[in-house]
Amino acid sequence: MTDGVHEAIRRALQALPALAATAPGRPPQPHEIFFPEDHARAVDPETALVVGNRGMGKSFWANALAHADTRDAVSGAYERNLERVEARFVFASAEGVEHAVSKAELDSVPNEAPPEVVWRAAILPALEPETEVPRTLEKRVAWIQSHPEEQAELFRNHDRKLAGANRRLVLLFDALDQLADTWPAIQRRTEGLLKLALAMQSYRAIRIKIFMRPDQFESPDLFRFPDASKIKSGAVRLTWRAMDLYGLLFLWLQRECQANFLTLCKAEKINIDRNDRRHPLPSEIVHSEESQRRVFHRIAGPYMGKNEKRGFPYTWLPVHLADARREVAPRTFLHALRVAAHHRPAPTNTAIDYSGIQEGVRKASEQRLSELQEDYPWVSRALEPLRGLQVPSEPDAIFRRWVEANVIGELKKSQGGAKGPLGVDLEGQPDDRHSLEKLRENLEAIGVMERRANGKVDIPDIFRVQAGILRKGGVTPQQRRRL
Repeated sequence: MTDGVHEAIRRALQALPALAATAPGRPPQPHEIFFPEDHARAVDPETALVVGNRGMGKSFWANALAHADTRDAVSGAYERNLERVEARFVFASAEGVEHAVSKAELDSVPNEAPPEVVWRAAILPALEPETEVPRTLEKRVAWIQSHPEEQAELFRNHDRKLAGANRRLVLLFDALDQLADTWPAIQRRTEGLLKLALAMQSYRAIRIKIFMRPDQFESPDLFRFPDASKIKSGAVRLTWRAMDLYGLLFLWLQRECQANFLTLCKAEKINIDRNDRRHPLPSEIVHSEESQRRVFHRIAGPYMGKNEKRGFPYTWLPVHLADARREVAPRTFLHALRVAAHHRPAPTNTAIDYSGIQEGVRKASEQRLSELQEDYPWVSRALEPLRGLQVPSEPDAIFRRWVEANVIGELKKSQGGAKGPLGVDLEGQPDDRHSLEKLRENLEAIGVMERRANGKVDIPDIFRVQAGILRKGGVTPQQRRRL
């Protein structure tokens, strides 16, 4: 293998995309899409609820469905017959999306209006009614409340019209964490949306598709209305297997430096003449972990050290990027590899090496913890007192540090004593065992902590490293910095 091949692969890795969250108006390009096999049901119009952590693809697939070019690509890849489907946003993360309502519009509606009625009013413009209806959301809500039969007939007529033309309309709801300023208000509006999605399952051609975070999905209070299980049991969870992550990486290398990438494949006797059905890649490199491992070790070297005792890059990298749920976001995976490719000194006989990969995990930990802070600002207060602690640790050792740092008291102060997104009760005293256990359970629920079979608490590297928490033989944290 020539140095030129290694250098070309290194440059391609340095140019890996950041995979910032997609937004309406900025859909992915069809040639950029990797199609994990397990995501096929997520794009199916019959799937009402799609659940995924940050960076797992909720907004990505919503935007792919909302635009004709990417929808056609999705249809072909997953054989979902989306050619006669139109998808429109009703709520999304960006303002100015046609037919979509904003948080400000939702806030303009009187609180006594039932959320299900509000969502019916929000959907009306997407149905392109022939009957004139009020332009503002607030007035449409009032119109529906005073004209319930006319509203119902309008929905039925549009459904019959679509069904008669053999067409379907998918109404998209994304970024539910932006529905309101407080968690109770978000949950109230979300429950109304779920009730409407259930009610509209009787239509033949109109479907609601909701993209939701796991913490909201797992809230015990959200699905307590009659027949809620019909929605909840059909939910699809977005996850990425290690094989999918490497497939995404190889798709990028195929695009950026095809000749050099295929040289690596041929060196490992990969059949490059048989392409995958969904991707412009050798089929073997998409579906065989062993083939992926051999090619990646051509890129990164065979070991995470001088020999096999420290592990193998192909398996080591996703394990150390995973949260406590064993989930790895594509953005985190590619970020670690991009950092590894910029690491100096560059290796001479591979594109990257184990030192670069370890540095990539450190930087990915920094990025992932920063992202977590955006969703859960209280996490830094919980992790900061654990700096220097070695995990796995007995729960009592963690609780002692929390008590010494008055973490419960600080959280009560910052949250006003209210319950957080996951129903954490912090009403006890700073040393109250119940409150401490609840805080630990809260961190477990969002994948920051896990309870081992022996009762000890562990923290995955993706959060541990940047937080300055130690593990014997693990990736060493960077120098102390505030979370």
